[in-house]
Amino acid sequence: MNLAVVGGGGMRTPLLIAGLIERRAHLGIERVTLYDPDAAALEVVAILADAMLAHSGRPFTVTTTSNPGTAFAG
Repeated sequence: MNLAVVGGGGMRTPLLIAGLIERRAHLGIERVTLYDPDAAALEVVAILADAMLAHSGRPFTVTTTSNPGTAFAG
């Protein structure tokens, strides 16, 4: 499953990522796409998410975009 997060550059997104990691066995998520028009905020959250995923064995991938068409494709 692919999950798009609107406002993915927000300060609560790492908490969401932590919850998804914790419940990964029950959710079947393969990719999370963080969408936010603020590219700088997305960059910070992507760094945090990458560290969290590395620590947890990378149960899914996280991508970022400022393009709504890309965020909701698929």
